[in-house]
Amino acid sequence: MQPNLPILNRAGRDQASDYWGANCKVLQVWQGRLLSSEEAINFKSASDYEATDTKLYLGEINGLHYFAVHKDFEGGFTLREIVKNLTEIELELAVTALALINWHESHPKCPRCGADTEIVSNGWVRKCTVDGSQHFPRTDPAIIVAVQDRNGRICLGRQESWPEGRYSNFAGFVEPGESLEAAVIREVAEESGLKVSEIKYLSSQPWPFPNSIMLAFEAFTDNPELAKPDGQEIVDLKWFTKSELEDAIKDGSLKLPPKTSVSGKMVKFWLSGKSRG
Repeated sequence: MQPNLPILNRAGRDQASDYWGANCKVLQVWQGRLLSSEEAINFKSASDYEATDTKLYLGEINGLHYFAVHKDFEGGFTLREIVKNLTEIELELAVTALALINWHESHPKCPRCGADTEIVSNGWVRKCTVDGSQHFPRTDPAIIVAVQDRNGRICLGRQESWPEGRYSNFAGFVEPGESLEAAVIREVAEESGLKVSEIKYLSSQPWPFPNSIMLAFEAFTDNPELAKPDGQEIVDLKWFTKSELEDAIKDGSLKLPPKTSVSGKMVKFWLSGKSRG
């Protein structure tokens, strides 16, 4: 599985105020929605905004600079609603914008003294107005696992809140004091009752719900017959051979996560036969 190489160049964010103007595009966000159609993000121009609007610098792509503005608008879509239609560039921009804005909304106060904080460094730092301390966005690590057995099958689970027929890999947040490998073993055991080994890192993808980085792994079990949903996070699980999974996708009985998501990419990678299984 190929690593997700960065598209955005964020290195120039200290000079971001110089980039606001004719040579930039703006992604507008309001209450978790993106200014967008069902097919794409509707980027705006710098001239569409007031000087008093707060601009968050996202990065540069091929000489074009991108910003996010958190400002009210009518309509639009959430990232989950349109993720399957976005390009890789649009996805990275949307994830970065939402993650930054989510962080700013949830950190208006200084964790040291409780005073108000203000946005500095073009959106990448909050500074306490009283003690001057600086606070930076945080990313929570989460693991996602493609669980396989020795017979060339993959195990996928279903959460009750998902659309009918949706199945995906097992996932969960890394707990304090826990290694990534330990998190893989624990989460798989908790959600499916399976014991896994031969854990191998595959790739990663940032995700702004809430502010996490999804770290993808594959792992193997020697006792697939022990698989049982925990009944809380996972309400059903199924084993698939490659042909069974392809048939279920074709006839519509099984719906996978969007192809741009790390889970969708993991399943595609497994179907390609490049996995160790």
